[in-house]
Amino acid sequence: MPAPTPRTRLIFQNVNVFVGPTQNSGNTATGQLWTNTTWGNVSGLGNLGGNLISQLAHVQSATLNIGINRQDVNIFGLLNRIDQIIISPPNISLDFVYYPNDGYNEYILGLDTQGNSFISGILTKVSDSKNYFISISEQGIDDDSVIAPYQRDTIAVGNAFIANYTFNAAVGQIPTVNVTVDAQNVAAYSGSSGLQTPAIDPSSSVRLTGWFFELPQGSPITGANILTALRPGDISLYFPSSAGFLTYLSGQYAVNVQSVSLSIPIAREILNRLGSPFGFSREIRFPVNATMQIRALQTDVQNNSFDQLYCNDAFYNMNMLMRAPSCQGTGTSAIILGFNQAKVSNQSFGYTINGDATVDFTLTAQLAGATSANGITFSGGYLFGGV
Repeated sequence: MPAPTPRTRLIFQNVNVFVGPTQNSGNTATGQLWTNTTWGNVSGLGNLGGNLISQLAHVQSATLNIGINRQDVNIFGLLNRIDQIIISPPNISLDFVYYPNDGYNEYILGLDTQGNSFISGILTKVSDSKNYFISISEQGIDDDSVIAPYQRDTIAVGNAFIANYTFNAAVGQIPTVNVTVDAQNVAAYSGSSGLQTPAIDPSSSVRLTGWFFELPQGSPITGANILTALRPGDISLYFPSSAGFLTYLSGQYAVNVQSVSLSIPIAREILNRLGSPFGFSREIRFPVNATMQIRALQTDVQNNSFDQLYCNDAFYNMNMLMRAPSCQGTGTSAIILGFNQAKVSNQSFGYTINGDATVDFTLTAQLAGATSANGITFSGGYLFGGV
């Protein structure tokens, strides 16, 4: 039912973002949203046991875009169209930004946080397709304080696949992660409990029945052992010195890094067939080239040249270490990002009056198979209390 008092606006206090099911449920978005689907002699119910929907921590923004693809139907003898019909899947995307902490968000998004290939669960389909939910509380009410399901509304996207993951860190800024997911269906509900899943059965393109969800109560996700945010002063970069080509990336003469951005675009191809309006699968387009962009203040130059690079063009393994805040700078390791088998693809130097000399690097690495440590690896302290 609508809110008892019509809303005049919504602000950040009124919303939360959830994802389900969680990675360790062993099911995809088209299946189980609860830990148990059998109760006594009753089976096939989709709302029994523990709730597998989890809240994303410390979200900063969320944007839902819906594009409906239509084609005009024109005929001889008439200038204007007689219809405009939907003949292809919609373009539904959800973008959200959050403060990373210890890999918790990455874990519930279905990404690997135990030092293996970052997208191993996506490659093996164990944690590829998910449902995402945006809860909306009554005006003036913190969503984290809402207990009664009827005091919230819900917008949900079904059969959603990660299409891009970008990690950003810079001097003077809290590190952020930007994630984009592409979805097959979207639905809006009054309330947040006992609602039909937004997921589509990919084999039949029919909305699933008999599966229901309930959004858990929101939480600020804070506490003595929970990181609220990482700080740029606790981020260390471990790069081979020679990886900088004409400058040093590490060691005594290293450049002074100002920002780093790691982008993993996971382009999808919709596989269609006759009788399947939503597409029966969304598969990754390979190869997947991850990009790391580094901006630094230039210091010394390295004795090197392109003809030397041409004859000795090696791969490099790099790491970013993010620690929990500590006065001594020795806090527990929260996240270790590996950027392996990488090569420099671009380097530029900038000199201006009244400004520091800068150097920009672009490095690329390709994502490897599910059991390979090449490409991108991610180790988070969420599961282990530090890595």
